Order: sequence, then C-alpha cells, then structure tokens
Amino acid sequence: MGAVQNKYINSNFFKTWSPDMAYVLGYFVADGCISEDCNRIKNRYTFNITSADLDHLKTIAKVMESSYKIGKKFGSSGNLAYQIQTRNDTLANDLMSLGIYPRKTYNLGEINVPEKSVHQMKDKREKTMIQYSICFYVDDSEKLAKFMYGNSPALYLARKKKVFDQWKLIKRRNYTKENYPSKIGWHLNEKILN
Repeated sequence: MGAVQNKYINSNFFKTWSPDMAYVLGYFVADGCISEDCNRIKNRYTFNITSADLDHLKTIAKVMESSYKIGKKFGSSGNLAYQIQTRNDTLANDLMSLGIYPRKTYNLGEINVPEKSVHQMKDKREKTMIQYSICFYVDDSEKLAKFMYGNSPALYLARKKKVFDQWKLIKRRNYTKENYPSKIGWHLNEKILN
C-alpha cells in the first residue's frame, strides 16, 4: 500500500493583504462558511468555499496553494456545486479576526479592511439606518475595469469580465462625468444585460 499523501493549504493565506487575498476574502463572504465542532479541541473549525463554477474554484485553490481535492455538493434544489473544504483553525481564526464568523449569514461582523473603500451615509427616511453605496460613472467604470483586469489577474469571474468587455464596445459618444452626472455606467450595463 502506498504512502498517504499529506494535504496542504496555505494556512497563512489571510494573514497578509494582497490582491489575491482580498479577492478570496470577498468571495468567501459571498460563498464561504466557517463551521465549528465544539466537541473537538484541535481543528474544531472547518473552512469551506462552495461554487457552481468549477474552473473558478480551481483557480482559488491554486492561489491558496491547496492540494485538497475539490468535492461535489448538491444543493437542496438538486443543483450541483463544488467545494474546497478543510479543518483548519488558522484559516478560521484569521477570518474571524477580519470579521467573518461561523454562521455568517446571521453573524457577519464588520470586515476589517485596511483602507475604507466605501463611504457611509444615512438614509433620509430612517435616521438610524446606515447604508453603504458605491457609485461608478463612465470614467470610474473604465478605471475600475483597468484596475480589476488590466494586469491579467489570475482571479476573476469570466462572465463578469465579459460585461465590461461588451460595455467597452458600445458607442458612448462623449459621455463624461462632467456632462452626465448621473449613473451612466449602470444604464449602459442594462443595455448589455437586457
């Protein structure tokens, strides 16, 4: 019988901020979870990222230096998805220090990002309600696309990049932030998606 291979994942992945780490962190907020087994003393936390996009999950696994097998998972509606899963207290503790806890749907903390990328504003109807908003105009959207896809990154969703690529092909005349102070980028997006 052959030797059992040790599985590996970069347990320190969330300790240092980088573009890849920030991307996976955001992806984890959407499609990941930490579960806890209170009966265990060691490796009581399980780290899991689930996605319907196998190729994208393979890219995330590569960036995290994971040699864990990507498993299959069927949702309650029978849809097939894929997952990276490992018991790893270090990954889980680092995520919790960043504001992501077990049962994050009900217990998501404020994500501890080094520099704020959104601004806070109060809803005029509800004085106690705080909303976060990011608005992109045409020139802002072009800068965002260049920032996200300009250096041929390893991590991105192809279907979302396609929206930017199609958006660039639309004849936009001379739309500028100064001439059109409304959210023109979103209106152009609607032309692509509808």
